[in-house]
Amino acid sequence: MDQNQNLNAPSSMVPPPPGEQTPNASAAPLQAEPAVSPQNEIPPQAAIPPQTNYYAQNPYYKPAPEGKGQAITGMVLGICSIVLSSLGYIGFICGILGIIFSVIGKKKCTAVFCRTGRGMAIAGLVCSIVGLVFSTLYILLIAALFEFVLGGLSAYGYNYYF
Repeated sequence: MDQNQNLNAPSSMVPPPPGEQTPNASAAPLQAEPAVSPQNEIPPQAAIPPQTNYYAQNPYYKPAPEGKGQAITGMVLGICSIVLSSLGYIGFICGILGIIFSVIGKKKCTAVFCRTGRGMAIAGLVCSIVGLVFSTLYILLIAALFEFVLGGLSAYGYNYYF
């Protein structure tokens, strides 16, 4: 930096030369630390105790039963099979999968004591069977109507061979 530029700049912008104090610095002299006497000497530290696990598991915490997830899945698929039974094969597939998951969830909940999971598995099994029956009846109804329409048309001379 050029020295002429420092002279033209305002005094608040110019850094002080090395070794000098700024006018804002405290002018208090540095005090020496008091000598340590035997009366105020710090005693030696005792051995540090081993660290304990402050995040230990709660003794009242019970993990979720193992079969509860399959039971919930079976119940959801059972409800979906009832709702989607008018779509034919989609409700049929949901019903079969719901039966499978409900049976697996019920077996796992029987092995491990869980009441809610077992109840959901039974509800899923019932809903899946009902949805499967509705889907089967719907598929048979559509097939019968299809045959009736085609059979009726063949009486008028229309022959459809599939």
